[in-house]
Amino acid sequence: MSLFSPPAFRNALSVGADHRDRYAAVQDLLRPDEVDVLFRAPTVADWFTPFPERVGAWLKGAFATGALAYAADRPGADIWQSPGYTLRRGAGDCEDFAMLALSVFQHERVPAVMITGALNGVGHAWVEGVDASGGFLMEATDGRVFRGLRPPAYAAETAFGGNFYRRMAA
Repeated sequence: MSLFSPPAFRNALSVGADHRDRYAAVQDLLRPDEVDVLFRAPTVADWFTPFPERVGAWLKGAFATGALAYAADRPGADIWQSPGYTLRRGAGDCEDFAMLALSVFQHERVPAVMITGALNGVGHAWVEGVDASGGFLMEATDGRVFRGLRPPAYAAETAFGGNFYRRMAA
């Protein structure tokens, strides 16, 4: 490989529990260019539907038709996938679907971050952002969109975005 060749993209990374490892994984796996295949010309109905709800509807449809399925990592492993790999594989877990959704929002320049924390006390990842309709939380494992305040079942620990992370809890 030439000194000036771009590095080969990895499709998946084993990620540790440390927030620095997770930040590095987001930097490596956040790829808005891998999701452009999802976009089509907007319809008139799309003009009246906020973008997060359109993404949520797409995710719901993909899960309903079997185009996407939840697949947990093997015990003791935390593997995060790139959006393109998740789409090709048709399966992933919460971090993989959150990375996919975050890449979609970045593709369309909707301010959003991937949040890691807990849902009902169990480790989880989801996406939060802001659009013209206000703040939103997207549950990337099923496409639900919550508006306004974060539902109490979600306990945020760390937010990861394009070039930053923020610890929200110790």
